[in-house]
Amino acid sequence: MPRKSLIYIAFCSAGVLAFVLLVIYPNYRALLREEATQQQLAVEIKKQEILAPVYKELLKRGRFDFPDNLPRPETAPLPRRDVGRLSQVFKELAEKNRLELEDIITYPPVTENGVSRMDLDLKVKGEYQALRQFLIELAAWPSLERIVRFQVDSSPENMSCGLKLWLKLE
Repeated sequence: MPRKSLIYIAFCSAGVLAFVLLVIYPNYRALLREEATQQQLAVEIKKQEILAPVYKELLKRGRFDFPDNLPRPETAPLPRRDVGRLSQVFKELAEKNRLELEDIITYPPVTENGVSRMDLDLKVKGEYQALRQFLIELAAWPSLERIVRFQVDSSPENMSCGLKLWLKLE
């Protein structure tokens, strides 16, 4: 073989090798990573398929229907003009029950299925008996739709309570 042909073969071989190393091999590595991700997702989907019936059964068991024999206040939506006074109303309710209103956060109103509601986070601090009376008076509030979250943090001096409330709006 002539010397020029060997040089052409060497350059072509180097070009093919460079193409393989710079283009094909990185794509091959990326493809392997994607396949590994797909396998992990397939495992997660299998887990979800196995756990979904258990989760649905637990939701059915955990459903709470309000007993008919307990007193229930008449519900009335909160007029939108009174939304601005909520912090003052809750502060007065807390002070009336010898509690300290530490924090109140109101969220913009949300409308779902034609019903408007407003989410509200409260944090009060005080003694247990005062907290009990506060909750009783809060539950009697006509625009209270639901207490979504109730979290009690107890310390030797005082107890603090975090509440997430849904208020029904006009």
